[in-house]
Amino acid sequence: MSSYLFWFQSYTEEKILRKRENRKRRFIMRNVSKKTWSSIYLTIKTKQYFWWIQKTLLSLII
Repeated sequence: MSSYLFWFQSYTEEKILRKRENRKRRFIMRNVSKKTWSSIYLTIKTKQYFWWIQKTLLSLII
């Protein structure tokens, strides 16, 4: 009986630890993806902006 209790306790502890680990990993992944997407979005925006500046400058010169 005591061995069973011990096994159950260790099992639940392991489960809880694994859950925490997964949660942490998920959180990190979510944050990383957010940052990545925002940086991609920013680069696209800046490229569009620079393209627009070039266009206007060219039209002013011509």
